Amino acid sequence: MNKLKNMFLTVAFIYGSVCTTCAQNINEKTNVFAEIDNSLKELNIEMVTCPAGSFLMGSPKTELGRNDPDINSIWYNPDTAVTETQHKVNLTKDFQIGKYEVTQKQFNEIMGRNPSEFKDDNFPVTNITKWEADEFCKALNEKYSKVLPKGYKFGLPTEAQWEYACRAGSTSALNNNKEITTVDGECPNLDEVAWYKGNMNGRSVHAVGQKKPNAWGIYDMHGNAMEICSDAHQNYTEQELTDPVGTPQTAFKGFLYKGGDCRSKPEFCRSASRTPFKPRTLYANSYMGMRLAIIPAE
Repeated sequence: MNKLKNMFLTVAFIYGSVCTTCAQNINEKTNVFAEIDNSLKELNIEMVTCPAGSFLMGSPKTELGRNDPDINSIWYNPDTAVTETQHKVNLTKDFQIGKYEVTQKQFNEIMGRNPSEFKDDNFPVTNITKWEADEFCKALNEKYSKVLPKGYKFGLPTEAQWEYACRAGSTSALNNNKEITTVDGECPNLDEVAWYKGNMNGRSVHAVGQKKPNAWGIYDMHGNAMEICSDAHQNYTEQELTDPVGTPQTAFKGFLYKGGDCRSKPEFCRSASRTPFKPRTLYANSYMGMRLAIIPAE
């Protein structure tokens, strides 16, 4: 009986030690961004940690508003066509993404200018080029180099990171676990989470964070300002990908924007929707903005 009791105590001790170690590892993993998060408070920048994981990128063939070019068409061009073929993506490292779109005040405090047409400190910064978005990230890397987690940097999210953060575990067209009800016009399901064509209320973007967030607490991933990704457009296939970084810009492949903007129809605000723009760095308009990310450096 004593032997059995001693054996039970030994097992319990080992199990408790393992669980304590696991808890410590979880806490260490959770707190890896704590120092940079605290430092960013001076700019009123809030980041949300997106845990490593896998998801289906793209849209099912049955999704309303899906962009599905006819590949048998004589007009099909593999360099410019926008496909949404579903494929599994594995993101093996945690990363962070802005809780809100970068505001005009935040951009101005770092860059000393505000290129936006519709001026308001709490509006997303817009009318910025890909080059200016990269310069903003570069300036933050220099400013906070001592408190960034090892192996991480400020940057624009890749298209895969953006969609993973937008979906927050959802598989529907919208990140509130709902579908769009129309490709154009008013869509009550989209109205919950986005400023878009159906509720624009004027011609300007709106202050960030006024609509409902997704399950991870991230706002305005649908509508308001369109958000630029770090990679250029490429066609989807059914091939499973791990930590994709996309393709570089070429003469035919422009940079990708995600999420739609406040002028967009519901079909262009879906999580899977993709909008490639002109293949040049110096291109901007009054509805193009950015969302900051802290991503693996390699």
